[in-house]
Amino acid sequence: EVAGIGAQAAACALSAGQPEQAAALLEQSRGLLLAETMDARSQLDLLAGHDPGLAGEFKALRDHRAFLDAERAGEPDPFTPVRDRTAHRLAEQVREAAEQWDALLARIRTRPGLAGFLAPPPIGELKRQAAQGPIVMVIADELRCDALVLTAGRDHPVRHVPLPDL
Repeated sequence: EVAGIGAQAAACALSAGQPEQAAALLEQSRGLLLAETMDARSQLDLLAGHDPGLAGEFKALRDHRAFLDAERAGEPDPFTPVRDRTAHRLAEQVREAAEQWDALLARIRTRPGLAGFLAPPPIGELKRQAAQGPIVMVIADELRCDALVLTAGRDHPVRHVPLPDL
């Protein structure tokens, strides 16, 4: 369901003239999708090491959001008269869970050693990854196609290369 979200976010950042933000968003989406696939073990282990209570709260809210997503993905019975009311209630629950998620991440990030918890990597970290040579990230989205060339350069670490014919 979210396979193209990183490319869409990066395309929006490029449209706003922010290639560094585009690179960070691509890397964050790649990291989040990988973490989700791996059950976010490393980030969750880090959190549990700092604050087991927050880790439990994180797991419970993550599981609740997954349940709501599964509910939302289910096909409602079109002949059920309460369908609109049920859909409205579900949408409200999803919105509340998203607000709780944002608040929980903000609380987690205030803890020492957790400022970057599930946050986009800073451009300095991306530059360090390119120390051995340029890294090329390709964005292929319905809105646009581009390449981002990440280097260890100080002034312009991310070069934007439009690929209009891709």
